[in-house]
Amino acid sequence: MVLLALRIRAEFKNIWKLEPQGGVNDRDFGYLLKVKCVNCREIGKKEVCLSYNEAVLEGARKFVHLQKKCTFCGSQGTIKMLLGRGCPLTNILTEAGDSACLMVFDCSGYEPIHFSFTAGWRVQSIAGTEFENVDLSPGEFVAFDKYAQAPVEISKLSSTFAVVRF
Repeated sequence: MVLLALRIRAEFKNIWKLEPQGGVNDRDFGYLLKVKCVNCREIGKKEVCLSYNEAVLEGARKFVHLQKKCTFCGSQGTIKMLLGRGCPLTNILTEAGDSACLMVFDCSGYEPIHFSFTAGWRVQSIAGTEFENVDLSPGEFVAFDKYAQAPVEISKLSSTFAVVRF
């Protein structure tokens, strides 16, 4: 088993923070992922959506968030989401050129290789204005903060998966 952290990065203009609608521990937020079989390296044709509240029973007492059998080699694999290890992407991190760990996945047999930004994000401006249920699938977010009388923008969204040790 390997622990992989989903790290996100972006450029902000007048934005304080970016996080899933219910915060980084949002149990309903859907992570749209491309996964690959560790055994044969086959990449799944379809993306899978993982949500903490949607778990399946593996064995007698273990819950996982994805249980999948490789269509190419027949190997079984699982992915489990680990709450409490993520943080929002903030202005401080983006100005330093850093990324934020959004979620950690405990992987066995399957590993995520790509994360797709979708709807369901909360954006807070420097002035404190909150934009709810933001759709980041276009790869950017542009709006006008009427309280600060200034444009807000998120651009150059990217994500990576990195091995972590706790």
